[in-house]
Amino acid sequence: MALDDIEHCDFYKAGGTVPAPGQQLRIARKKRIVAETDAGITVGNLPTAYNYLAGCLKDGWTYTGTVTASNGSGPVATVSADFAPASHP
Repeated sequence: MALDDIEHCDFYKAGGTVPAPGQQLRIARKKRIVAETDAGITVGNLPTAYNYLAGCLKDGWTYTGTVTASNGSGPVATVSADFAPASHP
């Protein structure tokens, strides 16, 4: 899935770049449902179509994944990642 709002998230703000393919990520609930590094640095927001994951996270599900593609050059930074359930209650 392609992540949203890359330039507004902590990872890009801190370094002016995007994570490389292969970077490990997890899904977390903050103001929105986000993809973040294991250190808790937000990489991007999940599209609103995935807002249902808020309930899953609240119920104890966890999701991990990796960056599959990223591009920090050009007019808009892009990051795509694949996720799968890591554990459930």
